Amino acid sequence: MLKVQPKRTAARLSLAWALAGVPTTFGAFVLIAYRIALASSNLPFLGPSGELLWFGAFAFLMLTGLAAIHYASFGTLRFRLVVYAVYMIGMSVTLFLVGFMGACASGDCL
Repeated sequence: MLKVQPKRTAARLSLAWALAGVPTTFGAFVLIAYRIALASSNLPFLGPSGELLWFGAFAFLMLTGLAAIHYASFGTLRFRLVVYAVYMIGMSVTLFLVGFMGACASGDCL
């Protein structure tokens, strides 16, 4: 019989959220925003309020991913800081690409 280790399971789930859930949720956000905006013959994220919405979603998801990494991290403080920095840089690029692909899939390619 398998022993359930709740702390390890929670750490794995938080890593899964940080690495897969954050980009998936952001991609869904972008696609839904385009569907709603295109239904009324507009483009999403135009103007200051639209950009604020996009950056707000971006920052919120980045922070939830960082919190999940923090919850699942281990090791020395220096190691954790390096992991945080690598995550922030890597996920920033990933979310930008996911947003670009979602916009392109909705017909808004540059």
